[in-house]
Amino acid sequence: MNMTMHTTTGAITGTIKQKLSQLRVLRRVLPLISLTVLVLFGQVAQAQIPTNANRTIFLPQGPGSFGTPMNVTYHPGFDQYYASSGGFPSAQASVYDENGNIVNSIAPINIDVRSWNFNANSGLLEVVTFNAVSGGTGRGLIESQLDGSGFYTGGTSTLLPNMPGNDGQQTMPAYDSGNNVFYSRNTGNTVNVVSRVDGSLSNTITLDTAAAGIGTLSSYSLGFSEPDGWLIVLDSSNNTAVIFDLSGAYVGTSILDISVPFSYGMGFTNGQLFVWDASRNGWQGYGVGVSEVASIPTMPWLGLVFLASLLGFVGFNRRIKKSH
Repeated sequence: MNMTMHTTTGAITGTIKQKLSQLRVLRRVLPLISLTVLVLFGQVAQAQIPTNANRTIFLPQGPGSFGTPMNVTYHPGFDQYYASSGGFPSAQASVYDENGNIVNSIAPINIDVRSWNFNANSGLLEVVTFNAVSGGTGRGLIESQLDGSGFYTGGTSTLLPNMPGNDGQQTMPAYDSGNNVFYSRNTGNTVNVVSRVDGSLSNTITLDTAAAGIGTLSSYSLGFSEPDGWLIVLDSSNNTAVIFDLSGAYVGTSILDISVPFSYGMGFTNGQLFVWDASRNGWQGYGVGVSEVASIPTMPWLGLVFLASLLGFVGFNRRIKKSH
């Protein structure tokens, strides 16, 4: 009886020691595994801001009456872009495919648009109108209704009758689905943080434009990169996109290869900054390096050496165990 218990206890103790030994080996091996993967694939996710912004797709002006170009938004459920002009409710709006081709247009849109936003929380295509700050008939935060193909129906519904936290009548607020707020600015460097729940003012952010060396801020427009928590404005004197974090601190600048508008005509969506190009009558998309996967210099043969070393180390450890 005692011999049986002793044997069982010894077996359990031996198993525990073996598991602890395996854990110690794994702890030593994990850094080598990580380094091997990094060297083999040589990629690391990081946000970068190139000196010169890289062109992506181009969205041409749609047919029909066209006023002042506003912004662009992207609906991931349909893989389509939405854009229009503003200035009068009878203007047209267009839908674009992933390559920038117009697949649907409607006129009138029945909304005096200032900014388009896709709400990832509700799945709705939302529009902040002219003078949403005060509200009134056809003003406030409006849903632009879509059919089963993601095309405009012309129907609308009021989501918020007014947005008193907005910074002025002409502002083009950008939506942050994670915090469920809008970021609104007028002509200066103050950004109003506006509740999506009731349109009230939650906070303000002061952009450090002095540190950025901005010449002339484009009026009303503002882009927001949710993955990075970046606010983006345009400098119309230097034709640049200027980036700040949500504390207002300056992050970086990227040069655009077009003449930047003095007001309106800009927005950020689907990892791209879209800016109105008056010379071609459309929105030019730019990748300003937001949440890109950046390659670092690699030597594939060195990665194989690391991998071989890893396998050899594990095999050697197993042979030691068997000899015990």
